[in-house]
This record gives sequence, structure tokens and C-alpha cells, in this order.
Amino acid sequence: MELRRLSDAVLGELFEELWDLPAAHLSLQVGLPKLHSPVLARLCDAVAGGDPDPELLEAVVSAVDTPIERARLARAVIAQAQAGMIEEKLANAALLDLGSDSRRLLRAGLLQAVAVRVGATRTPAGVLLAA
Repeated sequence: MELRRLSDAVLGELFEELWDLPAAHLSLQVGLPKLHSPVLARLCDAVAGGDPDPELLEAVVSAVDTPIERARLARAVIAQAQAGMIEEKLANAALLDLGSDSRRLLRAGLLQAVAVRVGATRTPAGVLLAA
């Protein structure tokens, strides 16, 4: 399915749906570093407290936004689409997002990964991690 044939409204809806992907697919969550930087630790505390600070989120997204992480996420999107877990239009929108300067999927994947790590939400399989 080619995205260029879709209306701006439909494209906008697809890009909004990207926020939900990491909650449904663990492989689309950003890989968090084993050692927490002070800014990641503050983001974890903010998410655990139910108040994720947009500035902290942007600082951590900047740190994890690497070509390697974008490629890993793109491979995960492709695998999920091939398995029939993500519809083709949404997968194409995710790949377009990852191939651009946008950080929508990265933000969503980071926020979900942090929320799972601190026990603020469950994994897609329903596991709640101890904070």
C-alpha cells in the first residue's frame, strides 16, 4: 500500500496510531541502556510518578536516537508486518517515520519502555515488572 495515495487526514491518523504500537509490540519499544544516565533516571522517576516531563523525554530521545536504534526498530516493524501483527499501511507509516527526521515512534517506544521498566504499565504480554 503506497502512502502517497492517501489523504492528509488518513496519513495523520496513521501517524497518530504509531503512539500505540510500542504498547502492543515489545519489539517496538526502545532499547534502554543498562546504565541509567542522570537524565534517564529523572525520566524514570517522572514516569513512575505519572508525570512524564516533555523536556526530559526529548533529552533522552536525543540520546537514544541513533541510526542503529532506528534500523533495529525498522526491522522489528517489518517482522511484525510480515507476521500479520501490524497492517501494511501502519507499518509503512512507521517506516516512513523512522526514515525521516521525525521522532514520533522513537518517543512512543521510549516512553513505553520506561513505563514498563518502572512498573507503571504492563508489557504487551501482560507482565508487570517490579519497579
